[in-house]
Amino acid sequence: MLLKFVLLVLVLKGTHSRFCEVSNEDIEKIGRIVFGEARGESSQGQIAVAYTIVNRIRSNLYPNTLDGVISVTYTFGGKRYHEYNTLDVQSHTLEWENAKKKYTPVYRRAIIVARDALCGNRSDPTTCAVAYCATSIKDCSATKDNEYSRVTKTITIGRHVFVCRVKTR
Repeated sequence: MLLKFVLLVLVLKGTHSRFCEVSNEDIEKIGRIVFGEARGESSQGQIAVAYTIVNRIRSNLYPNTLDGVISVTYTFGGKRYHEYNTLDVQSHTLEWENAKKKYTPVYRRAIIVARDALCGNRSDPTTCAVAYCATSIKDCSATKDNEYSRVTKTITIGRHVFVCRVKTR
């Protein structure tokens, strides 16, 4: 029987306190993506990546669950890939597991960022992004309108361009 541990976070803001109940499993899932996609980025860049997941859950363009969002795939060249490409990179998974085992500062930072995004402890620097791509990709489809949605805003943070989108139909 798999026990699901729940982390209860008390956030103090001024004289107000707020409880946030999220599972360690969900924090780990988002932390893994932040680690693989943005570990070399600033804190703002990392929280922006984490918020793309939270924003997708809230968006009508994606599934409304964490597992649904992180399992979305696309096909390119006859092969299937996750939209969060780090999930397809075995070396990223091995590095994550090693960082987790050693409880490294990079691992801890990814976990804190994941929790902060899930609990809303820090504001979303993009305000609405559901997609992003590396600034090194010159013709990134995430930054273009498509048959399902249109781009309403782009913001560059570090080495990523973050994109807000709305449904076209």
